[in-house]
Amino acid sequence: MKLTKTTLKEWFFYKFVFIISEYFIPFQAHFFPFNEFFINEFKEVMFLCGVINKTIKTLKSEIMKIVSKSIFTLLTAATLLLFISCESNEEAIPETIETKTELLESGEWLLKGFEDRVMYTFVNGERATYYGENDIFPNEPIPGKHAYSFQDDKITIDLNFGNIYTYEIKFSCDNNIIQFYNDKGELNSALYRKGSNYQQCL
Repeated sequence: MKLTKTTLKEWFFYKFVFIISEYFIPFQAHFFPFNEFFINEFKEVMFLCGVINKTIKTLKSEIMKIVSKSIFTLLTAATLLLFISCESNEEAIPETIETKTELLESGEWLLKGFEDRVMYTFVNGERATYYGENDIFPNEPIPGKHAYSFQDDKITIDLNFGNIYTYEIKFSCDNNIIQFYNDKGELNSALYRKGSNYQQCL
């Protein structure tokens, strides 16, 4: 017969009742003296209690192992999904000048390091600058716009007074982040699309 928790409890209960009925029924305020049979029965009960206690401890240990493995598996799966998501975003990088121009001119862009204070828009070859406070920006830009143009897969920005800079631009994070690299391949600045979930890619 297969031992279960219920059958073990029943066996223990009947053993206990048997011992009580056999050895602890009072006879004129005296208990029946212990004998070898009682000692053997008591030892058997105590041995079974020890077995049950060890079994419970073993079960707890196995359960903790299973829980730990499950948590590790979930964390591994989440990491893989995040990695795959980032790879998918990288695969969506625009290739043509037309696509880059359309993406650049389709949104409002926050300057990295000054996300709550500086915003740019790129419209019809002119970059406008907005100064705000605590993520609140005015409807009108500050006076003075800067001309920009695309040529040979690069953007050129004229900051006036002879200050002309050319950058290679790279899109990432589902086209919500733009990075500007100078001719030496060094990162000059980065812009974040306003209202997007770019924080998940940082």
